Amino acid sequence: MRHTLILLAAAVVLPVTGCGSEDKASDGGAQTTPAQQTAPAAQESAAQPGVLKVGQTHTYSDGLKLTVTRLRLASKQELDPTAYDKPASWKGVLVDMTVVNGSAAKAQLDFAVTVTSDPNDSTAVLASYDGPGSVTGGSWMGDAPLLPGRSKKLTSGIVVASPSNITINFGSPYSAQEPRDEVTVVGDAR
Repeated sequence: MRHTLILLAAAVVLPVTGCGSEDKASDGGAQTTPAQQTAPAAQESAAQPGVLKVGQTHTYSDGLKLTVTRLRLASKQELDPTAYDKPASWKGVLVDMTVVNGSAAKAQLDFAVTVTSDPNDSTAVLASYDGPGSVTGGSWMGDAPLLPGRSKKLTSGIVVASPSNITINFGSPYSAQEPRDEVTVVGDAR
């Protein structure tokens, strides 16, 4: 009963607090229009921490830098969705990445990776790709550690329901002693 009253009180108070407009003209300040009041909210959502567009770089606190440089459609010969028990209408996508180790220690690239695509957020499949720049090993980004001061360009594959609205979430590496920031990269394959 107590929780219900608190929720009802919040439901009544919150709408009332957003209804008024502040007119600063009376105290010498500038008057704001409703469009100006909503503009910062749009800017904040576009600049969410940890959400990047393809081509933008995320730098972790230890100096490791991750950039998904390009999402490109793969041919059926490069990456066949039916080999991953997906319909032929699904698309293979090659994910080009650059990783730079700006830290003082070796970096394992065994990130926990999840991928979704299309407006329905269909779960994609992490796929092996054996072409130029491909990774080796069990991890989607390769098993070899990245030495301090070194960079690596690599290509990994995904199989998606749609090449639009691809969302790649890089979680903390499995081998990390301390959790890393979660980073999300969004874009369309071309």
